[in-house]
Amino acid sequence: MQVDDVTTPTPTLDALLDVLREADRLNVRAASMLSAFSRRIEHEASLPVDMVVRLGARRAGWDARDLTAAAEALRTMPRTAEALERDDVSWSQLRAIVRAARDVRTEDRPTLDERIAARARELLDADPELLITEIEDLSARLRPDLATRREDRAIETSFLTLQQRLGGGGRLYGEMDTERFAVVAEGIHAAAPPPTGTGNDRTLRGRQLADGLVGLCDAYLSGGGGGSLPRTPRVLAVMDLEELDRLGAAEAARVLWRVAGKPGRLTPLSAEVLACSAEVVPVIFEGAHPVAVGDANDPVTEPMRRALLARDQGCRFPCCDMPARFCDPHHIVPRGRGGPTCVTNLVLLCRRCHRRMHRSRWRITFEPEGTIVFAYRRWRHESPPPVRVAQRE
Repeated sequence: MQVDDVTTPTPTLDALLDVLREADRLNVRAASMLSAFSRRIEHEASLPVDMVVRLGARRAGWDARDLTAAAEALRTMPRTAEALERDDVSWSQLRAIVRAARDVRTEDRPTLDERIAARARELLDADPELLITEIEDLSARLRPDLATRREDRAIETSFLTLQQRLGGGGRLYGEMDTERFAVVAEGIHAAAPPPTGTGNDRTLRGRQLADGLVGLCDAYLSGGGGGSLPRTPRVLAVMDLEELDRLGAAEAARVLWRVAGKPGRLTPLSAEVLACSAEVVPVIFEGAHPVAVGDANDPVTEPMRRALLARDQGCRFPCCDMPARFCDPHHIVPRGRGGPTCVTNLVLLCRRCHRRMHRSRWRITFEPEGTIVFAYRRWRHESPPPVRVAQRE
């Protein structure tokens, strides 16, 4: 049996846009038809219009509600209906306009209707969001009482929840009014590292914003000074006497930090990284009873932090450009092996590079001219000293 060779035409951008525009026109036509015949549809089907649309056209609930709401609005907005027939207003614009106009009083609907018809033609070739923004602003002016009540309600219901995970770490979730959210968003974006990578890499930007939030908290813990390195929080190193004899300190210690609710446990790796520069308070237990509490020990003094900031200016691991405000002081020779806490035994590393040093046990050495050498097995990377202020000729 011979089968004819049927070639499927290759889709083009113009063909795709034509399909999208046709789908938009069909939705507009459906809204217009519902506006004209909704009462007859309810009578014939003995069901609400949105239920008929959901069952008969297999539309999701929110989609059916948008369609019926648009049909209701078009009955009181004839000029907007005419703009739809002329293709001056798209279906997506109409949905947004209907949501903005739902609280406008009946006597104010003609004002809104006239504005939509006039501006839709003028903004036909502009960004579709412009028409929506104008109508939202006009709706807010027509009902300033509602806008104020919505704003008050947003302020009263603002909240932030810190939810710990059983395995460590946690989630942040909250909602804020416009003013507070603008302050928080502006602060986090300002404190975050500059965007890198592709513009669509939301995962990368999400990590950068998380670093920005941590940076703001670090700045607060450091007293708000912009010229100082961030401080890690005070931690409690809780050890049991029986376990202390059997296990190494890194395995016996469970480092806890002060949070709202139950303190969370850190892995030995995180405990080791945190102990490089945290203010540590040792607490020794025998069974259920604390038998010894040491003095708070902050190994890195403020003058040391300023010196590190001036010398390293950021993470010193090669190819890492993380600013200093996101970096920790790392002991080159570990404190547990007698390494001193002094500037020549400290180097600035961002949290990710810091964990890499502790996890893989990289060797770090200083060269006389200031170059720092990072070595691991057969790999050897050099980090030359950062450029300082240019000398005058």
